[in-house]
Amino acid sequence: MANESSERSPLDLLWEEYGEVFRDFDDLTLARWLAQTLGQLQGRAWRMSHPLVAAYRLAAQEAHRRGVWLKRLATAPAAYLESPCCRAPMLPLLTRDVRDAGLLCQHCNDTMVPFEELPEDIRPDLDLWAAQYAPVHAVAHWDDRQRKAVGNYDRALDQAAEEAERLLARAGTELAPRLLDFYPAVIWEDQDECLDVRPEDVILTRAEDQEERANLAEPFHAGPPPSHRSADRTNCSRSRASAGGNRCRRSLRRSTHFNAAQPRGRGSPPVHRHR
Repeated sequence: MANESSERSPLDLLWEEYGEVFRDFDDLTLARWLAQTLGQLQGRAWRMSHPLVAAYRLAAQEAHRRGVWLKRLATAPAAYLESPCCRAPMLPLLTRDVRDAGLLCQHCNDTMVPFEELPEDIRPDLDLWAAQYAPVHAVAHWDDRQRKAVGNYDRALDQAAEEAERLLARAGTELAPRLLDFYPAVIWEDQDECLDVRPEDVILTRAEDQEERANLAEPFHAGPPPSHRSADRTNCSRSRASAGGNRCRRSLRRSTHFNAAQPRGRGSPPVHRHR
């Protein structure tokens, strides 16, 4: 047991502590709580970081460990069909890995709906969105050669984070709500821990406001910046970004003192990625 604890991250141990309240529930109480909460979730696209969603995920994972849904102790709302992966009610999670992992199950953390089985009405848009997100996220994982080639890696990282914020906001305002045509409730990932994008950085606005924000932002490039960029343009883009505040917050979070006081990624239980 000691070896298992040492292998888990502090964040995993923290969420395990949070989940203790549901481990104290008996099976019937846990089943009823889940069924009632599904009713509260129905009809909306939810941020993954929302406290109600985080609580549900902790309870759902405990229920999966005990096989609670297989015992038929409580009835989920009729709109929720049975998941093919674990037979729990279908509550999909949309992440940046949708092309590889499909929609994820909130109960067993496995693929609930493979990408190729997603509805044809929305699959092309999800494919395009994930294709746009992949090179943005990849900036956080550049090797030394790529970092040196770009010149100012911190600036490239900030640009990627800003683009990730825009793409995640699009997932929350456009893509996830469209999935409600096929599922009673949907959860969408609203953070990117590798780019230091937190839920509070992802601001949901109207489509028109998002388009205006995208036009004002400096274009994202997956490689070194074009040589024709001048210092004046660089300073101008930094001024625009600092007006939104996100770049300043990220720079502050990167300092050792701030990171020690405010660890990243505590908005929701960790998502187990499919590699």
